[in-house]
Amino acid sequence: MVDYRGPFSGFSVRDVAEAVRFYREALGLQVEDVTGGLARIDLGDGHSVLVYPKGRADRPRHRAAALPGPAPGP
Repeated sequence: MVDYRGPFSGFSVRDVAEAVRFYREALGLQVEDVTGGLARIDLGDGHSVLVYPKGRADRPRHRAAALPGPAPGP
């Protein structure tokens, strides 16, 4: 059985580092740098938003909600 914990959403930006500075400095939010050029914005109460680099597409084709669970076992 899948154990869903802490669902989160995400959005893409042209420049992750610039977005991190904006959310930290202008809005005063807590932002965690994540490996691979990603960032996580802490919204409080255990919720967060993933920020990732915009791909080659010029507009979003879909939105996705991620439901993290345990890592798959052997």
